[in-house]
Amino acid sequence: MEEKVKLEIYIARPPTRKCRELLAVMQQVVERHPDEVRLVVFERGVPCQEEPSASLKALLTKEGGGVKESFKGDSITISLDNWEGVFLGGASERSLSDKSTTYRFAG
Repeated sequence: MEEKVKLEIYIARPPTRKCRELLAVMQQVVERHPDEVRLVVFERGVPCQEEPSASLKALLTKEGGGVKESFKGDSITISLDNWEGVFLGGASERSLSDKSTTYRFAG
């Protein structure tokens, strides 16, 4: 079995509303992909249970409106203010349900 993708988040203590929202999203990802993803939560001011990674791996799949998009890569940076994100060092695929063509972007 392949190594699980490790999602790491660093949150405030006590958690803010944004921290709780982010934690809920990450927990949904783990519930959706229990054999592929594990979540590690680091809380400010609390000793780390394990060593934080210097680099991360990211996995995201989104479906809706007849479009399926997926990304696997080195990292994803998300703004907690507006939930916009940037993927770094990976590959993205996009396919339309009514066509057999899949578009792949890498960088």
